[in-house]
Amino acid sequence: MILGLRNKKVLITGGTRGIGSYIAHDFLAEKAKVWIVSRRLNQLLKTKKKLSRRFGDGFIHTKQCDCSDPSSLKNLKKEIQSEWKSLDIVI
Repeated sequence: MILGLRNKKVLITGGTRGIGSYIAHDFLAEKAKVWIVSRRLNQLLKTKKKLSRRFGDGFIHTKQCDCSDPSSLKNLKKEIQSEWKSLDIVI
């Protein structure tokens, strides 16, 4: 399915397992740029490796982040702004 998501910048919180992982996969399949965050570093690295094998490294960014912690979110925001300047979609 082509949804016109090529080069859209997407942040997916909790994107390492279950529905979050499937969402990341589908956005990457549409050639979107995806930033995946999770509290669990091991799972984050495993998910990045799996998705990178299929889609390459160029579209995938990851960061360990606890989205319930304001300072963790502030650091995530700084990193995303430094890399992309803005986001198109947040999940």
